[in-house]
Amino acid sequence: MVQRPAFRQDRALSDQLNRAALSVLFNISEGFLRRRDKEMMQFLRYAIASNGELKAGYYAADGRAHISGAETAALISLNESIARMLRRWHTTLAAKD
Repeated sequence: MVQRPAFRQDRALSDQLNRAALSVLFNISEGFLRRRDKEMMQFLRYAIASNGELKAGYYAADGRAHISGAETAALISLNESIARMLRRWHTTLAAKD
């Protein structure tokens, strides 16, 4: 998707999707490295929010015809799977509290 010329020319959307995707990854990493459950929970909340932002970006990319409906459905499915994993992790840490 990100290599397609039309998508790359939509700088605002492609940059935002890239930042959101990196934010998910970096927030998980930073929280994990803090080695404290409360801090990890906070960074997981950030990751969950960024993942939601990414999902919205997929809908925007679909609406702008950068990706097909089938691609959107596949990306949303993966996104929701990641969201469930992040929420379960957060819930597990919260239960320890």
